[in-house]
Amino acid sequence: MSRTMGRLRRVVGDPLLLPAGRGMALTPRALELRPQVQRAPAGALAALRPPRPVELARLERRFTLRANDAHAP
Repeated sequence: MSRTMGRLRRVVGDPLLLPAGRGMALTPRALELRPQVQRAPAGALAALRPPRPVELARLERRFTLRANDAHAP
């Protein structure tokens, strides 16, 4: 985990977490990134989700017949 945090810190250019008492606290930059980071997995899962099945009862088709004058009466 510490290697991953080190890479994140280098990429973001921020420590992301700071000691606070017996725990850790998010830096202002980490708080700013939080909504984007939370949306990322949801977007990836949506992209990988299988397509919805086609509802045949709602399917509409339009056919166009074309013919030249040689076939018209």
